[in-house]
Amino acid sequence: MDFIPVFAFFLIIVIIIYFMFGTRRTVLRVFGWAVFLFFFSLLILSVTQSDRPAEPEDIINDLRSLKSASLLFYVDFGTWPSPGQETSLDAYLDRPMVLADPPRYSSVTLINGVRGSESQSELYVRVELILERYRNRSNIWQGVQEYLARRANAAGLLQQPISSDVYKSGLNVYMRMH
Repeated sequence: MDFIPVFAFFLIIVIIIYFMFGTRRTVLRVFGWAVFLFFFSLLILSVTQSDRPAEPEDIINDLRSLKSASLLFYVDFGTWPSPGQETSLDAYLDRPMVLADPPRYSSVTLINGVRGSESQSELYVRVELILERYRNRSNIWQGVQEYLARRANAAGLLQQPISSDVYKSGLNVYMRMH
């Protein structure tokens, strides 16, 4: 959090309170109110800015949950889930991904692929983000994409399946399952 606007806000409040009460006898009272308003302004700023990184982190965590669910599916059945078995992963999740309220994804899709000259099949998951969630908040949508792009290497987010291109932007986010 940037403390310069908070300090400026605090200073303005102190000046306003001093001129409201105006006498030297109330300096301690003014200081008390100023301290109270300073901490109150910190609380307000922290609450209003707290949802910015939560959305992209939730997307990354959901993809990791799907990866864990596919591993549990493999342990139970001896085979990886295949495309079309997305709903079978719901048994391993605490909540369904697509039917969440409010919905975050329009679809969750499993994709098989073979990378390069390797003969072993790989499994990817794709979540398609719902752009309407950001209709009146384009700055939030831009921030979500930028945050996902910054964390793409560490989190294993891909732009396309069967490629090594990390996520840069867009509605579709991919992660390699195995």
